[in-house]
Amino acid sequence: MSNCKYCQQDEVLMRTHYGDITVVGNKLIEEVFWDDYNDCPSDEFMTSKINYCPMCCRKLEEEK
Repeated sequence: MSNCKYCQQDEVLMRTHYGDITVVGNKLIEEVFWDDYNDCPSDEFMTSKINYCPMCCRKLEEEK
């Protein structure tokens, strides 16, 4: 089985206008670099639990 660079090495899955989306553990994380509302840099993170890697379809384990 080969290592998926997205779910096993925390490689950036997608770059958006506002930041990066990565798979960490069993979560899809979007890091927002800029806050348009306050017009300043942001350290905000948005997360969603996922069960499978969107790139290799490997079942992801829950982090403890």
